[in-house]
Amino acid sequence: MSTTFGSCFAGGSYRRCAQDSVPFLFTNEIADILLKACVFRREYYNETFLRDLLDLRDPTLMPVQIKFVDKLYQVGKLPHGMYTEWPLKP
Repeated sequence: MSTTFGSCFAGGSYRRCAQDSVPFLFTNEIADILLKACVFRREYYNETFLRDLLDLRDPTLMPVQIKFVDKLYQVGKLPHGMYTEWPLKP
């Protein structure tokens, strides 16, 4: 898996995090660094990364965003409550 989310967890903005998710479209895999962050940097992951990802409203990234969020939910890395409140879920 790639480490495309490095900038997210090194203090990058949510827009940069969302742009970094574009490779997910081609690999359909969640980056290792993201999987590690949800364990080792849980507070940042839940309070900043997920909220910013779910609040993103960039039309050029929306198809990737929806697929990525669904994948996070399917593998148990997105809390059910956050997912059910997300207005863009399919």
